Amino acid sequence: TAGVAAGQNPGLGGAGYHRLFPYFSYLYTRAELALTKGATGDPRELFEQAMEASFDEVDELASTPVHNRSSYISSVLALYDAANAAGKLELIMTEKWIASFGFTVDAYTDYRRTGFPKMFDPATDNNPFTILNRSFPVSLAYYIDDLAINPNAPAQRNLGTDKVFWDVD
Repeated sequence: TAGVAAGQNPGLGGAGYHRLFPYFSYLYTRAELALTKGATGDPRELFEQAMEASFDEVDELASTPVHNRSSYISSVLALYDAANAAGKLELIMTEKWIASFGFTVDAYTDYRRTGFPKMFDPATDNNPFTILNRSFPVSLAYYIDDLAINPNAPAQRNLGTDKVFWDVD
């Protein structure tokens, strides 16, 4: 896929592309399912293939290929080999998060589903200039119109604490 030059105006006027389910994402998902659900395939091998595919995507779009990809992938796989099952899942989801930069819906869905990657906590960063003004949103508000016309409607949600029914973590 060839890129296009962008000007100072926001957006590319439809010239950009949106990847629906890129190959690297498919491989990360297969690695996750092989690790957590016993799906077919070796999770470590699929994870390595996913990282390679992620770098291939970057190399396709970048003017200069990534030269230290082998050492990076080897270092991540060494961490993977030393990790327990939760640590392995965290590594898979963290690398998928990095590879999904710019396509936030899938990254957010993966985070909500697995709890990985671990998010930065501004409440514990020991920076006196950090201001934590609210929790990370875990649900969306009910529509005001729906609440107004339904006499059995619950109270409005607290977006930082009221989770949706399937969010068990």
